[in-house]
Amino acid sequence: MLVGDGKKTLDRFEIEETFKQPQLAVDLSNLKRLADIRNDIEHMHPQHAPALIQEAIADAMPIIRDITVKELQEEPSALLGQTAWDALPDQAKVFKAEQDACRKSFEAIDWESETLAETVTEFRCPNCSAALLRNDNADAKAPTDLHLICSECGKEADHEAVIEAAIEEHLACDAHVAIKDGGDSPLENCPECGRATFIVQENRCANCGFELEETSYGVCGAQVTVDDYRYGTGHLSDFRC
Repeated sequence: MLVGDGKKTLDRFEIEETFKQPQLAVDLSNLKRLADIRNDIEHMHPQHAPALIQEAIADAMPIIRDITVKELQEEPSALLGQTAWDALPDQAKVFKAEQDACRKSFEAIDWESETLAETVTEFRCPNCSAALLRNDNADAKAPTDLHLICSECGKEADHEAVIEAAIEEHLACDAHVAIKDGGDSPLENCPECGRATFIVQENRCANCGFELEETSYGVCGAQVTVDDYRYGTGHLSDFRC
């Protein structure tokens, strides 16, 4: 049994290390944001919007339940107290309900890009960082039709900037591996709109929809690249070895 020593509270790293000792099978990956919020509050500098705190609590709920039920074989309400336990799910439910409503507003959109479709859950408000952006244009059918409003702060968000940030976040790991191993980046700046949203694997821009046709040079057969298009004439038929 683990027994506390001293008056200092455990930080996130120490919690993770402590959990490793008895080999608890608990995914602690969602603790970082909650730990950052707690740290800000403890130092009297809270900078997170209520929705972000609700989101962090919602992310932490599976961790709390796994620890109490699976590892400690206790009911959360009995271990934490009914009042405390009721407050946590209430906050998580409020956030989840609003998040579900926001995501439903994108159901009619044809993303035309598999990668972009996967990043919708990573859309965040540029103003308050809340993951509560909704599409306010009921007639929107394509990404270029989006009219984004944040349900948390009420601000409008530029859909191009939101898409760019979400794509970069989604492919950040692949980009890091490519740089480390000397490979090609999965993202390029689009030669048409200039955003860092040209997805190399798809040969198209997730933002403006520009597509680079599967075209090669007539003589040597080398594939035409984004740079060839960007620094050439802009007409694929003009490319020659």
